[in-house]
Amino acid sequence: MKRSILFLAFALISISALCEQRSIISQIEPKNKREERILRHYFRDYRYGKRGYFGAAELGAIAGDIGCYTVEVVNGYSFNPWVAVGAGTGLYWDNGHGAIIPLYANVRVKFLDRKVTPYGAFSLGALFRTYQTIFHPQKECLGELSLGVAVRFREGRELTFGVGNGGTFEFSSFKLRIGFVW
Repeated sequence: MKRSILFLAFALISISALCEQRSIISQIEPKNKREERILRHYFRDYRYGKRGYFGAAELGAIAGDIGCYTVEVVNGYSFNPWVAVGAGTGLYWDNGHGAIIPLYANVRVKFLDRKVTPYGAFSLGALFRTYQTIFHPQKECLGELSLGVAVRFREGRELTFGVGNGGTFEFSSFKLRIGFVW
């Protein structure tokens, strides 16, 4: 719990620093095309960054109270090169019982606008099981905090490698994932 609170505090401080940088840089007006290119290259201001639709597809494996394989898709809106918000769903295949379908809201924050950058993601939503047992109700709340590295190989295309920790009220899990962001 302490780690989650510390991460959220760090994320909020980072976002506020980025907003402050954006407000200072937005006051600079380029005098010609050359200055505009320099601004785009060095500052990557929100006026020049990627805004609009983003998508992410991830494959993963979960270890913990439940062991399963995952396929997830997130679609959403990227406000600038650093912050994106979306909704996701997927399929968790539990070999012992059956399928679990997550439905969640997702917030992603990249800490740098570089070719290789660390990122954090927070998901909050629900799990719907295709089975029900005494220990596993059919619906549960889901929360997950992930950290990883994103490697950009083309503008707007990234490969992500991450680890996550989260779960429901009844189980906790550790997730390894690899993904593709477009």
